[in-house]
Amino acid sequence: TFPTPVQESPPGYYVDDVLDDSTLIVCQGDKTWKVGYSTASDGAVTFDDMSAWVEVEETYVPVSAKAGMVFAIKAGPDGEWNLDVLGVPFGGPYRGKDKDGEYFDSKSKIHQDKISELPAIYAHGRDPVTGAPVREPQYVGKATYSHETDKGHWFRVKLNKASACAEKIWKAALKGAATASSGTINYLARIATDGHIDEWPVMELTLLDGSGHMRSINPYAIAIPA
Repeated sequence: TFPTPVQESPPGYYVDDVLDDSTLIVCQGDKTWKVGYSTASDGAVTFDDMSAWVEVEETYVPVSAKAGMVFAIKAGPDGEWNLDVLGVPFGGPYRGKDKDGEYFDSKSKIHQDKISELPAIYAHGRDPVTGAPVREPQYVGKATYSHETDKGHWFRVKLNKASACAEKIWKAALKGAATASSGTINYLARIATDGHIDEWPVMELTLLDGSGHMRSINPYAIAIPA
């Protein structure tokens, strides 16, 4: 869990989102920036100079998508590209929920015993810049269920090295810029009035390389090399 930095932002600006322990989202009016920050040993927080801020736009993903976490695994003996993906994270940074006011926990049913292998898809089949569906979704690999921890449900993804989009994901994961999101079918999802996700049969795992404007609903969706 990444705490909201306590340094006062410039007048008229506010911190909208904390992506990880070095990056946050700052807003002013209808403009949004991705901003780096650092934390000193005494807890003091320093934002990057405003000249280094990167203006971004928020793009919403389908409601049948939830954010996760990606870890790149060193290439195997045959040079394969493998990822460990926290596809179904428990809780969220917004009082234990994600931006939709929803959350998974250990009681959420994802039915991992019924679907042994899932497609890994680039950006939920959408253009990461516009958010619009693309004519031909890019399948970048295959995912299998791995295990559950106190952080959530993990999957192992083997990327297809012949895919240009898979190469983008691999390079982004090595740099700590890849993110993940689990997808289901709307009519099978069941969400309680308090936001608890009761039923979420995971049908696909999406991977993002950090390009464009698509952002995960849950800021826990970060990626760092293993």
